[in-house]
Amino acid sequence: MEDNERASLLAGATGCKRWRKKSRETDRLEALKSEAESQSQHVAQKPGDEAAQAQLRESEHEIARLRKYLRILDTERKQLRARANTYRLEENACGQESRDQIMEWRARQKISRRA
Repeated sequence: MEDNERASLLAGATGCKRWRKKSRETDRLEALKSEAESQSQHVAQKPGDEAAQAQLRESEHEIARLRKYLRILDTERKQLRARANTYRLEENACGQESRDQIMEWRARQKISRRA
């Protein structure tokens, strides 16, 4: 999870907000699952209760919607992570070029001082 947070920070503030939102939505999904489970037990005990069955269907629909939304957020997270890795690789490449240029410059300075 630490790598995910670092990647989101590297990708920008939008990623951080997305992580917090995913966490809230995940908690909400878990609460809905437990509520749906208790409703299904209630429906099993009283099969003729139409209101309980309607509420159970509504909860199942909400669970399906949240799962779909969480899959979308997960896809976005993967894209942000890939973009952050690309940025990190580019930064490392630029840093290596800069170090190489500095070393060459220092070598030239030493040669010119000796001459």
